[in-house]
Amino acid sequence: MKTIATLLLFLGSTQGFQQKEQHKDTQREVKQTPTVLTEYSVKLLPSPSFTYGENVQCDLDGNMYFHASDNFNESVVLRLKQDGSQKQFKLSSEDAKNNFILFRIDPEGRVRILDQAQKQSNKLHVHEFSSESSDAIRTDLEVPVGLLPTSFLVLGNDHILIYGYFDEDAASNNKGKRYIGEFDSSGKLIRQTNETASGADIQEAISTAPNNAVAEAIDGHSYILVGDAIIVLSAAGKVLEKRHIVAPEEGYRPVNIFTDGAFLVVAFYKAPQKGDISGFLAMYQLLNRQTGELIRTYKPGPELGNVLACFSSEGFTFIRVQNNRTRLFIAKP
Repeated sequence: MKTIATLLLFLGSTQGFQQKEQHKDTQREVKQTPTVLTEYSVKLLPSPSFTYGENVQCDLDGNMYFHASDNFNESVVLRLKQDGSQKQFKLSSEDAKNNFILFRIDPEGRVRILDQAQKQSNKLHVHEFSSESSDAIRTDLEVPVGLLPTSFLVLGNDHILIYGYFDEDAASNNKGKRYIGEFDSSGKLIRQTNETASGADIQEAISTAPNNAVAEAIDGHSYILVGDAIIVLSAAGKVLEKRHIVAPEEGYRPVNIFTDGAFLVVAFYKAPQKGDISGFLAMYQLLNRQTGELIRTYKPGPELGNVLACFSSEGFTFIRVQNNRTRLFIAKP
């Protein structure tokens, strides 16, 4: 996934990424027989089901967050608590006119939404809601004209990283290049760089941007899923480690990552065989957050479905919609 990977190279070029990449992989080449998650509790939520896209994100309390809108450009983030209560985080009527890009959730439940002004492509905004706030604090970022942002990260020190490509509206010396910028919490530019990018890079960045998988720990470390590796960032954005991931079985690809306390969970999916109507197959690896070592491999029982929405102290939370009603299945590891 080159959107996040290029951000990491931007950080690592001056902070030791190359040295870390040469270290031995922390996950051993071990194949485990997966443990089937069969012990679970079920919660039928009183509210009707809703439409959402992209990877689900969750906070330290196990609350789940969704980009809950039929219109991708609409900046609406829905928080769903384990008890079924909901809260919407929506922008002001003026900011709601902007184009939604991505949202991020930190361990304390702060919601950050990145959007872009429709008529001013050099104006980006990061809107931050506290866990219970209905009004956002907006940070304005000024970037070069013609930038198409495809990814962003908020570091443990509240610095903002922006990644994207330049489109046809960009200055002639920027067209065909990709952009990476680092801003402090007030929106002041710290550093930026432009690089030449191929058309294939652009298409991949656009298609994978909604699925960027990042887990933020309470200590400020970020765990970023990049292809078959986990990149560990410090709160200041220093690349601490690159951990290789070994798929539990052939054909499974890592697609999302969660963290809680001492653990990381990586969600793997496998596309069904032609003619198979059972849908995507799923497995989950429980890892030691500090060392990256594999603790156990799990797969969901048939009642749970395959949509893992969160991993927290409560366990694995799966979400299923049946007859327009939402059910949460909480399975203990």
